[in-house]
Amino acid sequence: MRMLNPTQLPVGVKVKEAKIADVGNLLEKHFGKNWREIKTLQWYKNVIEGNEGDQVDENEDCECFLDPEEE
Repeated sequence: MRMLNPTQLPVGVKVKEAKIADVGNLLEKHFGKNWREIKTLQWYKNVIEGNEGDQVDENEDCECFLDPEEE
């Protein structure tokens, strides 16, 4: 097993700027001008601002997986 050294491959394809702009407009229409402050929309904010959208902090709990009764 020590001989294995996997190479990390890029995930997905490059998203066109027009599509990113469309998603930003939809988020603003649905959530308002301050949608970037909503924690659950952080992934979209990262993609729109040019950060890596596929990076996930594995130590951070995602609210989308919490039981509604626990909130």
